[in-house]
Amino acid sequence: MYHLTCTCRTGNVVDPRLRVLGVEKLRVADASIMPNIVNSTTNAAVMMIGEKAAETIAADQGVKLTEFVGERSASR
Repeated sequence: MYHLTCTCRTGNVVDPRLRVLGVEKLRVADASIMPNIVNSTTNAAVMMIGEKAAETIAADQGVKLTEFVGERSASR
């Protein structure tokens, strides 16, 4: 209720890869990209946005996340 969200909505301000439309080399990865306010705490949603940002940036740079995360976490 008191956390700022939805000020840089996906589709209006940022694209699905979290890049700010019309601005090169700038991404937004916080609660402001949410298209709607979640019905619970924003913490979990923001953590997922961070995960999405990490995956997206790594993919854009040609980095495989298993290089950092490791294979054993996938086998658990």
